[in-house]
Amino acid sequence: MASRSCVFLRVFSCVFLCAFLCLGLFSVPVKAQLPDNPVPKVSVPEHIRPRVPHFDKAERSVIVGQSVAALYDGFTTRRFVQICPTCIEGDPVSRVFIGRRPTWARMIPAGAGEVVTGYEIGYWMRKNRHSAVRKLWWVPQVSATAVHLIEGSKNFQVFGAASARLTPGQLGAHAMRRLNHGG
Repeated sequence: MASRSCVFLRVFSCVFLCAFLCLGLFSVPVKAQLPDNPVPKVSVPEHIRPRVPHFDKAERSVIVGQSVAALYDGFTTRRFVQICPTCIEGDPVSRVFIGRRPTWARMIPAGAGEVVTGYEIGYWMRKNRHSAVRKLWWVPQVSATAVHLIEGSKNFQVFGAASARLTPGQLGAHAMRRLNHGG
């Protein structure tokens, strides 16, 4: 024998389903409810209008370039830290966000945040009222791309020391010398 709550749920679901179908079948079409003379569209100022991201070709290429450069720098940094157990992140600004011994769990959110921030700064620069600022919208992202490419290349220079089969202590000292003296 079914319990009272089970029977109640079955009856309630049948009533709800029937009411839903009746409302759907016998309701007046939406088009018939509209007035004959619609109200004219009011233009909303741009600073109030919600922003829907629409990337043109230049924006997409700069965003993809910065993302690839950040991924390249992250890959070489992680590989360098795996090869050299005594080495640490040398860049003091990056060390604040990704720590002394970077991991993917810290590098990916930091890189994604950097790319989004670069895009936002570029967007604000594109919408600026000064024409000189509007023409230089790409500079923040391209400069970040250049920094990532340079830092990733420095990591590759240090990889050369690892191929010479140095001990971890020697490799760490060699890497710090090369990074401090620029190559």
